[in-house]
Amino acid sequence: MKNKKCFTKHVLHTLKGGLKVILIKIPSLSTVTLSIAVRAGSHFESKEVNGISHLLEHIIFRGSKKRKSKALLYNPIESYGARMGGMTKCECSTFYVQGMNCYLQKYIDILFDIFFNPLFLNIDIEKEVILKEIYTYSTTSMHFTFQKICSFFYPNHRFSLPVLGTKNSVSKMDESTLRSTHAKFYRNLSNIAIAISGKFNSRSVLKCIKDNTPSKEKCSNFHVVQEVSVKPKNGPGVITKLCNTNLAYLCLGFLCSFLKDTEIEIFELLNVLIGGYTNSRITKRFREGLAYTAYSKVATFHNWGLFAINVEVLNDQVIPAIDIIVSELNDLKYNILSCKDLQLVKNVYEGQIKLRLDDHFKATIWAAEEILKSRNYRLPTLIVDKVRNITAHDVQQLARKMFLPTNVCCVVIGSAVQKDKILDRLFCLS
Repeated sequence: MKNKKCFTKHVLHTLKGGLKVILIKIPSLSTVTLSIAVRAGSHFESKEVNGISHLLEHIIFRGSKKRKSKALLYNPIESYGARMGGMTKCECSTFYVQGMNCYLQKYIDILFDIFFNPLFLNIDIEKEVILKEIYTYSTTSMHFTFQKICSFFYPNHRFSLPVLGTKNSVSKMDESTLRSTHAKFYRNLSNIAIAISGKFNSRSVLKCIKDNTPSKEKCSNFHVVQEVSVKPKNGPGVITKLCNTNLAYLCLGFLCSFLKDTEIEIFELLNVLIGGYTNSRITKRFREGLAYTAYSKVATFHNWGLFAINVEVLNDQVIPAIDIIVSELNDLKYNILSCKDLQLVKNVYEGQIKLRLDDHFKATIWAAEEILKSRNYRLPTLIVDKVRNITAHDVQQLARKMFLPTNVCCVVIGSAVQKDKILDRLFCLS
């Protein structure tokens, strides 16, 4: 073990080869969660192999050298009373097992085996599954708008590529490409983070991890590059999709390019304030008769973020809805928050953080993915301290920096879209 830092209940170990392990001891639990995250996703892919990280996630659960079929893999897991799964995002792929703590070493053996030694079985079957998934996502408003907004700000760039890939790229993938991608990303120990939470013996767990990790000779030295200086396209942008429905789906997406480490908590606090809880500004305004669905959402990446305000309104209410959103955002830019309002939203945000971390499954997934970011690991207690120190001036400054016509792209799905009028309203953000 090269390095060790103690963080209250979180202990971070850096093992040989750069493999990072976060141990979160919770003695009161009778269950454990094991998570492995790898820096592999659409932001590291080219157009030709777009979606290969997601396909690899599927293939890994098809079998390994020791467990040559799906049945031989899942039968032991289920016999230990556990559940297993995976997910792929823009910047990482994550695999997990959750079950009784007495079987933790068994879980490590199984998950490490399929992660490092997949057999690449049933590739065509999994490709067909993903093609159906791509079609389903293309009909979902939220995923459609997110993809369109990314494509507007980063045209012809990997930041605009969908996590699932495209019908064309997925159809052309073969075993050779999958093997080479796995060797580059999954066999580079510095590209991987492990998190474990629950009741366990740290010394035994670390030994088990070392025993199940490939030797240096079998690992890759491939360096995963995260781009940090991509200049986005300027807004405002308006993207429309005609759809014969009574309700229109409206999304205002704001790009926060070159998001600083010191701004992450402010960025997330803004989300809570605007549309991140029941009594937030946007939610409260729209629930007064204009719309039932109204919320905001943020996505943070390596050094940038997306802030999206989503509402569903009647087709003839799209322009009034945009007027309300623009009015609320301009108010945040030009009027300082009162101490009372700031403290309220801080309390809500702090509560959301603690509730998320009290769910040890979510906390374990979050910890493994968080350590893969090039930023310093955000210890939960330090996040809370940072939130408490945010000032009204901090909120106003980020709002002024982000809510501008050059940073916005509006996507509308509906039957009566007035593109010119929407564009005029977006310029009112200046």
